[in-house]
Amino acid sequence: MEKLSLFLMTFLFIYLIYLFAVIINKKKIEKFKEGSQFIYFKNIYKLNPESINMKKFINDIGLANSFIISLTVIIIDYTDKLIIKMVAGFLILIPLIIGIYHIIGKKYQKKANITKEGKHV
Repeated sequence: MEKLSLFLMTFLFIYLIYLFAVIINKKKIEKFKEGSQFIYFKNIYKLNPESINMKKFINDIGLANSFIISLTVIIIDYTDKLIIKMVAGFLILIPLIIGIYHIIGKKYQKKANITKEGKHV
């Protein structure tokens, strides 16, 4: 039960920071389109800010990032040694980011009807 409450507290904390810092702030939404996260989706999944609901996309990224960080915190909480926590955190974060971003990218690619070549159907 302690791990679940830690997960929920971490998730809510990270998401609320993201909500107030990015999702609600219209200036930040415009900056997000030029940021490294969206450039990744733009290059890999051929997403265009005009072809998707940007506010929903940013919200999905915020939820995903909150989940990734919270899950990583829970997993590394099982060990006491700092070096092992750092290595485990790195080894957990990278596959989680790649996997969850892939799911989000494919979801929005499908919604925008984009083929593998980057063309709209």
